[in-house]
Amino acid sequence: MVLPALALAPAAQEPEPGIGDRLGRVGVMAGVDGIRPGATVPLLVRLTVEPGWHVYWENPGEGGVPTRVQLKVPDGFTVGPVRFPVPSRHVEEGNIVLYVHEGVLDLLVDLSAPAGIAAGTKVQVDVEASWLVCTDVCHIGSGRASIELPVADEVSARHEAEFAKARSRQPRPVSELAGARLAWAGTDLEPTLSLDVPGADDLDFYPLPVAGTPIEELRRAKRDGAARIELDLGFEPGEPPAGAPRVRGVLAVRVGKSERHFLLDTTRGRTDPAPRPPR
Repeated sequence: MVLPALALAPAAQEPEPGIGDRLGRVGVMAGVDGIRPGATVPLLVRLTVEPGWHVYWENPGEGGVPTRVQLKVPDGFTVGPVRFPVPSRHVEEGNIVLYVHEGVLDLLVDLSAPAGIAAGTKVQVDVEASWLVCTDVCHIGSGRASIELPVADEVSARHEAEFAKARSRQPRPVSELAGARLAWAGTDLEPTLSLDVPGADDLDFYPLPVAGTPIEELRRAKRDGAARIELDLGFEPGEPPAGAPRVRGVLAVRVGKSERHFLLDTTRGRTDPAPRPPR
């Protein structure tokens, strides 16, 4: 699943050029009809994937290639981080874990304007995206889109339903998870992070890459009416972490048939925001 179909097929069966480009389509929209000087505008970059195919999360897992998006903006403008929705966890033959997106992938990003820009200025935002799109074969794809926004002192909201739906697919801060308990243990070279969620039936964790902090093993357990995950981090002897061990990723909390998702970002030795007390 890591290689493009071109490398998997014999020369006589090579796919036509650009097939991966046609399996995904890129678009962009803004949450307002203009941008005020010094203000921040929400943008939604949409990648629509053909039925039966999938692309990859920012951490593709044990195969695949991350979907990447870059924005080109005029001088003086700033672009925030691209925020991915929660992916689906797929397990391939050989117990290979992949994190993928199917159908419509909506990515959120904020665009901030300089305070001194003149009203009436036209602001063009260009989007470039690349992906690996797969089914039983894979193709490399890419695409572009653009949007133009006028600078104005008064603006109105647009595409409110689209943005609301995209935001609903984003993980919530783990501080909103009632009663969750985080604890670090172990040594500097072999630290362990445990997380207990009272009332949950099961937990899962989709890790996001953190430089220098490898996750060696994930364990699940159920005890005292709470679901637990334990993450073992491992470092080579003589090569301690450059900074405090950090774990970042999406926590999936399952209760009955429902599933909620929370963004976990915790560093050993740092005081994290306390979760809300249970009601």
